[in-house]
Amino acid sequence: MRNERGSVSIATLLIGAMVMLLAAIAAVVTLQGPRDSLAPLGSQSADSTIIPIETRFAVGPLAIGPLIPRTDLSGIVIPIDPADTARVPGGRVDEFWLADDKANRLEFMIVRGRVLVQSGASPMLVVLPITISNPSHLPVGDDMEDLAWLATTGASPSFVAASGETGPGGQGVSWVYLFELRDDGLTLRWSSLGSPPNESVGNNGFEGVALIRLGADTLALLGFKERPDPTYVRSFLFREISGVRGPVTFAPAAGTDSVTLVPLERVGMDRIEGMATQAGACIGPDGDLYVLDRSRRLIAIVDRARLEAAIRDPAENLIPVRERLDYSSLEAMIENKSDQGAPLSPFGTAEGLTFDLDGRLYLLADNNEAGPSTLLTLTPRKPAPPH
Repeated sequence: MRNERGSVSIATLLIGAMVMLLAAIAAVVTLQGPRDSLAPLGSQSADSTIIPIETRFAVGPLAIGPLIPRTDLSGIVIPIDPADTARVPGGRVDEFWLADDKANRLEFMIVRGRVLVQSGASPMLVVLPITISNPSHLPVGDDMEDLAWLATTGASPSFVAASGETGPGGQGVSWVYLFELRDDGLTLRWSSLGSPPNESVGNNGFEGVALIRLGADTLALLGFKERPDPTYVRSFLFREISGVRGPVTFAPAAGTDSVTLVPLERVGMDRIEGMATQAGACIGPDGDLYVLDRSRRLIAIVDRARLEAAIRDPAENLIPVRERLDYSSLEAMIENKSDQGAPLSPFGTAEGLTFDLDGRLYLLADNNEAGPSTLLTLTPRKPAPPH
């Protein structure tokens, strides 16, 4: 009897130890929940390769935006077509277009930006007005956050897309826009609700936008919801048709050489693996998608082929990330706080990114009330020669 009781006691102790071990493992998994959101898809690693941005780019000059007039610059594109080399003197960009999220009238929401370099002084980002028209009196919201550029193909005009976090009349919804480049200005041709039905975003709507071509006759406008989890990418598709057929006609003369974009009914919903705060997006010189995760100080890179496959697939897809560029070491520089003793923002300040034709990466920070906006130039490093 003593031995049986002893055996039972030992077994009980072993079972109790196993339960405690399993509970500890469960607790660790729970605590690491955000990292588990980077779960693999196929052969993708759970922790997609994270690469310090300095290994790919050399840090260049930082341009400081204006304090007067007050602007909060959060989106950026370079309005240059690949064949238009005359507008790129010496390979350098001479003009940016920037979204000002504090402007509340369409004609002030997008501005020209130029970097002014003065001897012995820090480069200054100077903003100038740009001509914007809305001849069809389309509905316009507020709080424009990002811009996207799609260059002409010769048969089609150049397009600029924009996203905002407030709809007409102060509605708490994402709103999206499509402009035509015309006479060095922008003409609004299409605007629409971006949020899914019944969604109210507050200050967490579309912070990023991108434009891509799918094949010869289809355009996709992608809106990137900022937060909270689960963030998503919503795609709006357009069929491109030659001539005037409506409902959205792009061409100065609206003649036989015009292009009509017909919105397609299907709107897709996808997610990018492991994104916490989607603050901006762009298409890189390699054709891949770059998405800025402001709070994690990471730039996620998504292969173009995987992106297009997800957009074409009507099901909701989790799009894997090939790798992530870690720019956390640059945060203190781009925040450029007026109060140097103030702590860095827990949410991050980078909200815009774009590339020029030579592969330079431009990182735009909206510092809100803590200081002026900043624009950092990053120059691609030459790959090391093979051994």
